[in-house]
Amino acid sequence: MPPLLSHQSVALVTASSAGLGAATAKALASSGVRVVVNYFSSPEKAENLLNELEQLEPKSTAEKAQAPRFLAIKADVSQKSELIRLVDESVAAMGRLDLVVSNQGWTRIRNFYDLDENVDESDWDRCFNMNVKSHLFLFHAARKHLEKSGGSFITVASLAGVKPSGSSVV
Repeated sequence: MPPLLSHQSVALVTASSAGLGAATAKALASSGVRVVVNYFSSPEKAENLLNELEQLEPKSTAEKAQAPRFLAIKADVSQKSELIRLVDESVAAMGRLDLVVSNQGWTRIRNFYDLDENVDESDWDRCFNMNVKSHLFLFHAARKHLEKSGGSFITVASLAGVKPSGSSVV
């Protein structure tokens, strides 16, 4: 049985210049998967991650002729139009899309037990947009490419979505 992801496979990992997203990108790259790193606020972190990914697996002569192994694309994943652009640029540069790891999320540190501190409507809107809608919009943008490749879409979520606690009621 062939591997699910191969050296030809391309993964897009959102919010991946640090933390769990960067760890996911490294795990995929160490398996030979070509990776698109998404970042928004830190081009330096994204560039550092690309340098780390390049060290994980040596390039073969055949791979040098292909589209790039690793690529960083700046995109604000809270914006539907930016998610569409991110997917389109990823496919244009890499030639295909086999896996999307939708890793973005947002919270604001607040006193969880103080209701008055947790009724800021803009926080509720931003949290719902980043933690729910952005994953849907990314899936919608990537769907045709994933159907073509038989690929997969993985959504990463916080435990706070299942067991409320911690940073905020939102």
